[in-house]
Amino acid sequence: MDTNTNLQSEIEHLRAELAARTAELETLAQQSADLALLNELNVAANRGDSLADIISLIANRTSSLFNGFGVTVSLLDDTKTRLVVQNLSLPPKIRSAVEHVLGRELGSLTIPLTPDSLFTRAIEAKKPIRLTGDDILKMEREYAAGNPMGIPDAVIARAMSLVNRLMNLKTVLVAPLLHGDILVGVIDIAGSRDFSPADIARFDALAAQLTGIIARKQANAKLRQAEALYHSLVEAIPQNIFRKDVDGVFTFVNENFCRNEGKTADEILGKTDFDLHPPELAEKYRRDDVFVMTARKALEVIEEHQPRDGGNRSFVRAIKTPIFDADGEVIGVQGIFEDITLQKENEERLERYSLRLSLLRKIDRAILAMQSPADIARAALEPLLHIINARRASVVLLDEKTNTGRIIATAGEVSPPNLQSGAVFALADYPVYKNYRQSPDIVVQTHLGLSDSQVEQSLKRATINASLNVMLLSENTLIGALNFGFSGADDILPEYREIAREVGDSLAIALRQAAQTERIREESAAKTRLLQEVDHRVRNNLATIAGMIYLETRYARQSGAPVSEITLAAINVRVRALAALHELLATNQWQPLPLREVASRIFHATIRAINPVGKEFIVDISPTDLMVSPHIAQSFTVIFSEIVFRIATFALPEKERLLMHMLTTDTDDSVTLTFRVDGVPHPPGLLANRPQTVGMTLVTATVQQSLHGEFSMANDGSSAVTTIRFPKRVLTSNA
Repeated sequence: MDTNTNLQSEIEHLRAELAARTAELETLAQQSADLALLNELNVAANRGDSLADIISLIANRTSSLFNGFGVTVSLLDDTKTRLVVQNLSLPPKIRSAVEHVLGRELGSLTIPLTPDSLFTRAIEAKKPIRLTGDDILKMEREYAAGNPMGIPDAVIARAMSLVNRLMNLKTVLVAPLLHGDILVGVIDIAGSRDFSPADIARFDALAAQLTGIIARKQANAKLRQAEALYHSLVEAIPQNIFRKDVDGVFTFVNENFCRNEGKTADEILGKTDFDLHPPELAEKYRRDDVFVMTARKALEVIEEHQPRDGGNRSFVRAIKTPIFDADGEVIGVQGIFEDITLQKENEERLERYSLRLSLLRKIDRAILAMQSPADIARAALEPLLHIINARRASVVLLDEKTNTGRIIATAGEVSPPNLQSGAVFALADYPVYKNYRQSPDIVVQTHLGLSDSQVEQSLKRATINASLNVMLLSENTLIGALNFGFSGADDILPEYREIAREVGDSLAIALRQAAQTERIREESAAKTRLLQEVDHRVRNNLATIAGMIYLETRYARQSGAPVSEITLAAINVRVRALAALHELLATNQWQPLPLREVASRIFHATIRAINPVGKEFIVDISPTDLMVSPHIAQSFTVIFSEIVFRIATFALPEKERLLMHMLTTDTDDSVTLTFRVDGVPHPPGLLANRPQTVGMTLVTATVQQSLHGEFSMANDGSSAVTTIRFPKRVLTSNA
């Protein structure tokens, strides 16, 4: 009995040990299978298998590993509000039966992540959850809610009932796929048996491993997508793009860069600028690269290239930026450059057009401001040289009546001495005028050096070999020319003709109006001055006459002698002399007069006033170029009339014929007038009592106060000599 008991106990012990050993072997087998699956997943991932292939592998292998229906993987979409089902693990017969009920193939499904979703519960738990009973039905409804095909709810209900009956689901495990704190998706597995805690732990480990693979595959997919997008972008844009490492070695170039260099990518990659460009250009590029990497900031430059063979210039815009690695260290430089020649040319054309508009506005403002022709011309020339690249520009006024031209403004780097502002030339010496008269075109282009004209030869010596000239016409009347000088005819661009003509049209109108305005202003000013001068002279003449009468009256009162006939004659002489001067000034519009003409008019007016019947009084006036102002002419009138009157008074009774000489001598500082009567000396009484006579008092006061000079009388033998000496500057005085 004891033996049987012991034997029974030993058998039970052996059975327990065998069961434990069997469980251990099963666990080892499961672990080996799990490890084999994980290893197979890593191999597939490293091999580059697609994410769809890896998910299919998991679904197939987990069906046997967990004795279930395989996993279903759902990934988070870009909106982070829905799960996109990647595979639906249904046995083929069940899938076929469901599709028969639905009347179509199962398409892609999306599951909304609502707050009460079972998937949301697993995500918030951050670990697998186990679903049974009603939760399984709820999860199926969530799958059905992702139906994008518009299938009626009743049909979906029949399909779900079919799935439950055929699959006989008991338990579902749902685990979140978390990469750190970042949600990647969820994974679930369904079975017809209850999953054990060990199954849940294995499933959690599988989910973690799958999360890493999915995250890596997604990152690689995004990287490949970014690379593809980058390459499609850099190959689609017209710019040239390159990358270099810190040593200046090219690591990437796009097709445009290759075409620009005339080489293939294989011929460029691995090379430096020193392998591709001349040394001086390669050194510049390397300096720019080093600056960008050292300063850790972008560099933008616009380079102008002028081919050595004399071809058209070009402009290139280049932008270089440093390349940083994940740690923020500079690992190279990338650049983009493009030909912007057309853009620069358009910008230059736009700038020139803007300058043209500005110039025309400036000319218009000059017209409105009523500036002089010279002011308008100067205002136009300086900005014009910013548009027309000439070495010299000038504006000339042409007068076909006098056959002369006058330069009123110049600008530019060339200015021959005889062709500066104010210079006057003959139209015959201006070839442009001849060319214009032979051709109806108002824009004349001339090759210089073909004639012997002084104007052309002066420009030729200044290396001006070609000119562009616009004849300035206003109301079909030639008034001038706008001239541009160039080193050669090749420098005259076609657009210069259009610009010059456009400006010339406005300039012609401006100069014509300015000339008319200036002439009207000058005439108005002249008339105003004339009226003022007339008024002033009339007042002065009346004052002079009144003064002379007052002096004669005072002299008669002091001497006790009555006013004699000779006194009235003296007053008459003085009035006649002033009238003669007034007539002379009016004829000459009150402008400065020749001293010789003033003397001649006054002498003859005085002699006619004396009216020496039967006598002859001749005055000989020496030539002189001296001019006198209207104010000083009045002073000379008093002096000249008084001298002639006094000589006639004491000499004519004794002589039948008198000859008086007036000699004018001048230096840089002074003028001397000498009056000499041959054969007739001054009476001794006149020399002794000169200051006491009215006439001599007038002469002395006038010489001293108006001329700031000296007056003397003397006899040279038998000849009477009167001398007046004064500063030369008073001749032009107006006060």
